[in-house]
Amino acid sequence: MDVKYVKRLINSHKHQNKKIQYGDYIDKDLFKMLIKLIEIDRESCFAPTEFSPPIIMDYSVEMKCPQCRKYYIRKENKTSLFTIMVELHCGHNKYLCNDCQKIKDKEKAEIEREECKKYEERLSKIRKQGAINKLSETQKYIKNYLTIGTKWKNGVKINDKADNIIREAKCLNSDEIAEQIKDMNYQDFLSTPYWSGISLYAKKKAGFKCALCGSGGNLNTHHKTYDRHGYEHTQKVIDEDLIVLCHDCHKKFHDIADSRLT
Repeated sequence: MDVKYVKRLINSHKHQNKKIQYGDYIDKDLFKMLIKLIEIDRESCFAPTEFSPPIIMDYSVEMKCPQCRKYYIRKENKTSLFTIMVELHCGHNKYLCNDCQKIKDKEKAEIEREECKKYEERLSKIRKQGAINKLSETQKYIKNYLTIGTKWKNGVKINDKADNIIREAKCLNSDEIAEQIKDMNYQDFLSTPYWSGISLYAKKKAGFKCALCGSGGNLNTHHKTYDRHGYEHTQKVIDEDLIVLCHDCHKKFHDIADSRLT
């Protein structure tokens, strides 16, 4: 392309036979002139598209990097080139050379890594604080329901006693509760609010009837197995390991168990 001819074209706007073609090289001086033009005059300096659909071919433009202030060659299609010229005409140059763009991308990636690191640290702190709060709530549960000599507070309804033991334990450290129970003397365990609530819950679930004879008097909650002792507050243990028996059937259970041991 005859750059001098196009420059004269820009200055005169009267020549129609020689215009900027697809794939042409636009040097820095010509590019500066194009930027200063209004849109309609800028458009008149470019040859119209003669293909349908048009052949995609980039212009090679000599631009100045706003970061290092050096000139570099940038390849753009007509649509993006006109967008760049409009932005430069308004004083906004965000188009970096390849070297400066790599540095910027690297700095951005480093900032993102630091932000991710800070986020993970904050998240870890929140999780640790949550674990501390969870632990303190578990300790409170143990104090209220598994401490020797502790009794239910006055005014607590029977149904609430049963439900509180199960409901409150769901959000706590189940293993810590079990560890506390296993460290206790079994007779002391049977006198805790914890066991009275579990026992009541099991009886309520059984309809306050013996699982063997159907009797509704003098009921006991019996462990079929002690393999999961300490986890009586979990639904699985209540459903599978506990059974509600009347006094007579309960005694038969123990007699059978004792006879197997002798």
